[in-house]
Amino acid sequence: MKADVAQLNDWLMRIDTFNATPGEGTTRAVYTKEFYRAREYLKKEMHDLGLEIHEDCVGNIYGEYKGRHPECPPVWTGSHIDTVPHGGRYDGMAGVFAALEVIRMMKSDGYQPKRSIFVNAYAGEEMSRFGMCCIGSRAIVGRIHQQDLKDARNMAGESIFDVLSHDGFEPERFNRDFSTKPRVHASLELHIEQNRILQDKGISVGIVTGICAPTNLRCEIHGIQSHAGGTSMEDRRDAFMASAEIALALEHLAKASDSEYITGTVGAMKLDPGAANVIPG
Repeated sequence: MKADVAQLNDWLMRIDTFNATPGEGTTRAVYTKEFYRAREYLKKEMHDLGLEIHEDCVGNIYGEYKGRHPECPPVWTGSHIDTVPHGGRYDGMAGVFAALEVIRMMKSDGYQPKRSIFVNAYAGEEMSRFGMCCIGSRAIVGRIHQQDLKDARNMAGESIFDVLSHDGFEPERFNRDFSTKPRVHASLELHIEQNRILQDKGISVGIVTGICAPTNLRCEIHGIQSHAGGTSMEDRRDAFMASAEIALALEHLAKASDSEYITGTVGAMKLDPGAANVIPG
C-alpha cells in the first residue's frame, strides 16, 4: 500500500481555508465559526470514507472503521483541528489526515483489520481561547470535570460550559458522556516535529518517550503610575521594567538548568494604563 500524497495535501489545504487569519498563519480557535466549519468538513470526509461517526458533548469527533472483531478494544489514532493564533497548518491536522489516509489505503486494498480503528479529532487541544488546554482528551480520561467547564472563561467572560450550551452541545450530558473511561487497545498519534532536531539530523521519524508538562503562572506586578516626562529615573516605580527583569531571570534559570527539557516563556503581557507617555503602574 502506498500513500496518496496529493490526496493528503488536498485535505490539508482544504481544511486550512477555515481560517480567521488567511495569509498570516492559521487561526482556528476552539468553538469558533472556523472551528465548526472545519469540523463539518472533517465529518464529511470521514463519511465519504465510510467511517461511522460518533460525537460527544465537548465536540470530540470519533470516526470508526469497523474491524473483523469490533468487540475487541479498538486502536485509536488522530489529533486535533484547533490551532494557536497564527499557527501552522500542519500542527494537529497532519495527525488527523494521515490517519484518514491510512484508512483510505486499507479500504482501497480490501484490508479489514482485526480491531476497529478510530480516527479521532480531540476538541480544544490548544489553550489560546479559554486558558485550558486538551479539553476533549482530558475529558475522555477523567482529568477534567463539568465544573471545570464552568470555571474556565475566555476574555469576554464566557465559560466553556456556556459556549457549548449556546452552540448546541449539551454540556449537561458531561457526566453521562464521560462516566467511564473507554476501552482502548492502543493509541498512536502522528505529529509534526516542533523543533529542528530530526530535520537537522536527516531523520524522517522519531518516537516520543516523554512530553514536557507545562506550568502556567499569571503574575501581577504593581508599581506606581506616573508621567513619563516629568518623573526622574530615580523616582520611578515602573511595573514594566520590573516585569522585564523577571522575564530575564526566567530566561537565565531555564538556560542554566541541567535538563534539556526545561524551557521558559513569557507568552502574553498587558500594560496598564498602556499609554506611551505614562509609566505603567
